[in-house]
Order: sequence, then C-alpha cells, then structure tokens
Amino acid sequence: MKILCVCTGNTCRSPMLAALLLREITRRHPGRTIVVESAGTGAGTDQPASAETIACMAEEGLDLTRHRSRQLDNLDLAAFDRVLCMTSGHAAYVRSRGVPAARLEVVDALHGGVPDPFGGSRADYQACAAVLGRFARTWELPQESTAVDNPAYLAARAALDQAHAGDPQLLEGKPYEWAYAERLEHWVLSLEPSPSLALRLASRCQHLERWAIPRSDFAQDKAGYFAWRKAVQKRQGQRTIELLSAAGCTPDLTSRVAHLVAKAAPKGDREGQVLEDAACLVFIETELETFAAAHSDYTREKFIDIIRKTWRKMSPDGQRFALALPLPAAIAELIKAAVAP
Repeated sequence: MKILCVCTGNTCRSPMLAALLLREITRRHPGRTIVVESAGTGAGTDQPASAETIACMAEEGLDLTRHRSRQLDNLDLAAFDRVLCMTSGHAAYVRSRGVPAARLEVVDALHGGVPDPFGGSRADYQACAAVLGRFARTWELPQESTAVDNPAYLAARAALDQAHAGDPQLLEGKPYEWAYAERLEHWVLSLEPSPSLALRLASRCQHLERWAIPRSDFAQDKAGYFAWRKAVQKRQGQRTIELLSAAGCTPDLTSRVAHLVAKAAPKGDREGQVLEDAACLVFIETELETFAAAHSDYTREKFIDIIRKTWRKMSPDGQRFALALPLPAAIAELIKAAVAP
C-alpha cells in the first residue's frame, strides 16, 4: 500500500507526517508492506526540510536531514491508495488532478486542517508536530482489498449492470443508474475495504431500475413521495431476487442482498450502516449542490435541516469521510453550520 502526504512546500508538514506515520504504521502493522511519501502542491525541487522541522523531528527520534522536496504534479497520483492532505485546499487541488474523493482525507478536518508553521516560532512547529503525531497514532490503516473471483458474483454483477444500462437518463455519458451504482460501490469499498459478497452486490442494487417507476406517477407531495419510495423499494427487492437467483447465487446470499437493499437490516448491522453511509456520502459529494440549485426557494435553515437529517443517519466513520470531502465553499459552509454543536 502507498500513502502520500501533501502540503504546500513539502518542507514542513507533509514530511513530518510521512515520517511520523511510517513509524506508527510499522509499529502497529509489522507484517504490512507500506510506502509513505510526501509532496507539495507548490513545492520547489530538491529543497531540504526547514531547520525547525528537522529539529522537531529530531526530538521525536526521526531524521529528516536527507529529505528533499517534490512537486506533486511530477508524481503518478494513481499509484497512491490514500492521499492525506493538510487542508481542504490541498484536497481540492489533488482532486482536480483526477484523484477520487474516496482516496482523499484532510488531516484534523474537524479543526479545519493543519495550519502552516512555515516562518513561525519553534512553538508553532512543535504545536504542528503534536497535531500530526496525534493523527499518526490514531489513523487506521485501510485494509487491502482482495480480488473477487466468485463466478456467481461475477454473473450477478453483469446482470445488474445490464439492468442499469436500461436507464434512459444519462450522467456524464453513462446511464444515470449505472453511474450511481459505481459511486455507491466506490464509497462502500472506502468504508469497508474487504466487503462480503452480499455487501458488494447490495451496493450495486440501491437504485435498481428505479427509473421504471416514474416519480411523476405519484402525487407531488410528501405522501406521494413516500408512496413512490415504497413502490420503488418493493420492486427493487423483487428484481434483486430475480437477477441474483438467475445468476446462480445461493438462496442465503440472495436473501441477504435483498434484505440489505430493502434497508431491513436491524440497527447496529455493520453492513447496513456501511450502505447508509455510502448513500449519504454520494448525496453530499455529488448530489447536494445540484439539489440546492434545483430548490432555490428553500431557505438556508431548510438546507441545514436536510443536512442534519442526513448527518444523523451516518456513523462516525461516514461523518469523518464527509468532513474530508473537498466541496464547493457554499456547500461546505452549510455542512459546517449543520454539524456545529
């Protein structure tokens, strides 16, 4: 697994985190092969770490005298499994270079990221190192995914994707439902890197042929919305069973997937919560801005209430991912207001 730490100049924060993180991961996961590197969004080439950075790390027993800065744009970002950014601005920059949001995280996101100590006092550097050290000690190393080669799973996935392809609505040149399934599965894999076959298939079924029952067929009020959603979920469950059974999935696997798709899992069910988190993350990352634009008549307070209701559905892990998302300023401000104590 490869991890990249990102700041601006790559002479202070990112090399400190890379050194601290590698030490902690090596201690806690001695059997894992881990590479931790660093780079800067505005870094010069081959610049040494600052004197205060070297001194702070020496106090930790770490030697950064041989560190030399690297420009982020010179790296193959696709080679990194996780990119840890010091601020949301860095995350937005990395995202603009094609890295999926699910592979990005802002360090100490709850407090707005990690301020740049460059040009500050020794105390500023020590405070920065303390924040980075806490993060390194508590950050959970993602599990490495394993290849799925189950024939029934592959056949079921192909059948589901064929069903998705029937959606007449397009998103970025792809049937909308198919694009949604890919986004949801991507978040499921970020939250649960080694998912069960049931969870992975369920992640492909959340909007299964929802387009076949138009919302316009129901009353355009709250009661009509709930009636439509109930009809969609019922058909979704039936189609899931039909497609998975025809693909050769066992009755137990088929039943479990249908159970998850119907959101019938009891409170505390880990896989049910992962699906809920993934759906909320898709909404926040890719749908909330469009939703807001389509409801310009809503007050700011109404949007905040919607976000709060979404937030309450999420686990702490899901909320942590959401806070690290590089979002438009207006959306980020609404989320900050919604989750404030």
